[in-house]
Amino acid sequence: MTILLQTVLAVAAGLLLNLTPCVLPSIPLKVRAILNEIGTEPRRRFIAAAAFLAGSLAFFLALGGATALLHLTWGALFQSRVFLGLLSAFLLVSGVIEFFDVSIPVPQAAYRVRGRRYMEPFLSGALTGILATPCTGFFLGGVLAYALTRPPIVTLWLFAAIGTGLALPYVLAVLRPEWLSRLPRGGEWTARSKEALGFALLGGAIFFGRILLPGSFEMPLWYLWAAGLSVWAAVSWARAGRWPARVLTSLCAALGVSLVLAASAPCKDSSLPWEPYREAAVASARSRGVPALIEFTADWCINCKVLEKTAYSAPAVVRAAREAGLAAFRVDLTESDPGKAALLASFGGAGLPFAVILSPQGEVVARLPDLFSSSALEAAIRHAGGARRKGVPNGAMSAESPNGEGRKGTTMNRPEKAIPEGKNRLALETSPYLLKHADNPVDWYPWGKEAFAKAKSEDKPIFLSIGYSTCYWCSVMERESFADASVAELMNRYVVSIKVDREERPDLDGIYMNAIMLMTGQGGW
Repeated sequence: MTILLQTVLAVAAGLLLNLTPCVLPSIPLKVRAILNEIGTEPRRRFIAAAAFLAGSLAFFLALGGATALLHLTWGALFQSRVFLGLLSAFLLVSGVIEFFDVSIPVPQAAYRVRGRRYMEPFLSGALTGILATPCTGFFLGGVLAYALTRPPIVTLWLFAAIGTGLALPYVLAVLRPEWLSRLPRGGEWTARSKEALGFALLGGAIFFGRILLPGSFEMPLWYLWAAGLSVWAAVSWARAGRWPARVLTSLCAALGVSLVLAASAPCKDSSLPWEPYREAAVASARSRGVPALIEFTADWCINCKVLEKTAYSAPAVVRAAREAGLAAFRVDLTESDPGKAALLASFGGAGLPFAVILSPQGEVVARLPDLFSSSALEAAIRHAGGARRKGVPNGAMSAESPNGEGRKGTTMNRPEKAIPEGKNRLALETSPYLLKHADNPVDWYPWGKEAFAKAKSEDKPIFLSIGYSTCYWCSVMERESFADASVAELMNRYVVSIKVDREERPDLDGIYMNAIMLMTGQGGW
């Protein structure tokens, strides 16, 4: 998931917080209090709106900072049975509170905190987050569970995005007070929303709590949850007086039951030949001359479960694995194990999900962090299988034979074509990421013999840029650096520039990401 998509989802989550019953009714009251304090002049309203946003950000950045500190021990937290038990209990109690609409008292003194002029909107922004906690604590609990697996700077960014989303309706209402009359009012749909959120929290309690229970309990608990959701939807449908409440309950029930059925469906033949990781088994695969896949996973890792039901079970991936004779190993990090944690770090992993593809000689062909597509996994497996057939020592491509025979999306054996006027060589590629750079004034080359021959003949170093189409910072680099004529002039004069799509060549991405990690201790796109 890219940082842009994470940001959009975080802002959306902040917006949704305003629809909860203990936040929505207070918006007009807070906005009118701010307008009474600062007046109706447009400039003052603009400053007041900015002050409200600043107050909201102050609260959420403080909360994000505390979460970022916890990030240092995320593995120990989720590997602790005590922590999982407390988290499950928290989600269970929160679900009951939401479903039965149990009110949580807030000290009245908090509502009486006021300031003068622009301190009023600033304090209101900060207090909105605090006072919303009885209704929004379950959202923040979910964000905390996710943010603990992100780098600290991303954690702070996500919490800032949530604060922005929560403050946005207030900011707009301060700027345009006439919009207050258009705010949706509470009613039957808000009650059904709270009950649906209650079921979602109960599902979270089951997801984390199942780790502490015998395996035979898992599916009966999910079936019981799905049955309860279905009964609730049927009763709510029969009692609903308006169609929005009926549509809401129907969609929630359909989504929940579908997820349970998908999770319980057998994979049949669409699965890799998994076995627990053992050094002896990996050595045996190496002695047989077959590539290997090592997946690092945990029962509490939601993204790991998504990959196991999607990318790892995709027919194309399974077919590629069979053709390559792939050996597949799983490293289970559900509970604390220093040896397994050290193994993860030795391959350059910093969190879950994470996977590596090894060549038949035991060298890393590709690293696959976080969520990835089945096509990226398939390409890495096929490249490792190609290294097996050809006997390439480390699965990498040399300057003399950089592309690999018959690889899709490379320039090997491609018929000569004319480069369209005003574009560079990437206009002849098929990758969306490479095509995005075809209009750059940079004289880009795809990874291939032509680029290496030019670098050798002109005695120039190679500038290698690797990214992918949905990468936010890759787009920023393209727009602010590679589209700049002065930057392009320097690059064209002093280096040979090569652009690589990591989704098309995960093998190359793995090799050079490993080099960056070894040289600097960190990497990214």
